[in-house]
Amino acid sequence: MNVWSSFLALVAVLVLWQVWRAHTIVQAHLQASEAWERANDLLRQRRDFAHQLVIYSETIGWWDPLTMEKLMKASADVRSANTRNERLAAEKALGHALRQAIDAMATEVRSEADEDLALMANYWNTTERKLDFARRYYNTAAERVNRRLDTRLAKTLVRFRAVEAHETF
Repeated sequence: MNVWSSFLALVAVLVLWQVWRAHTIVQAHLQASEAWERANDLLRQRRDFAHQLVIYSETIGWWDPLTMEKLMKASADVRSANTRNERLAAEKALGHALRQAIDAMATEVRSEADEDLALMANYWNTTERKLDFARRYYNTAAERVNRRLDTRLAKTLVRFRAVEAHETF
């Protein structure tokens, strides 16, 4: 009887250990998904900012065709991207185009618009810093999930669609 109880205790410990491991894998997956949502919200804010910048440049009468064309093309590319990698490449191009537009406007427009441009540049820099942090946080969470997906237990969870691998950006 003592052998059976020891065996059952060992089985119970192994089952609890597997449940704990499954829980940590699913928890890491949820953390990575939440981190992506935060980063995605900031990317959405940046796209909205690009639209606001185009409207503002029309309002003040400043319009550099090449700069604004790049900005609008990058914004359209983000909307039409089909995969996450295409979207991230388009987001990178959008960030570069926004930086060019803000810098060009700041050097060429000198009037009462200076204060507005300073506020827009400050908003842009704050959003970029938040996005950089969100990107690093997401990449860390995604790498944590991807490291844990190499086990047999994780492959079972993937089969039941409880977790999935995350791409980094």
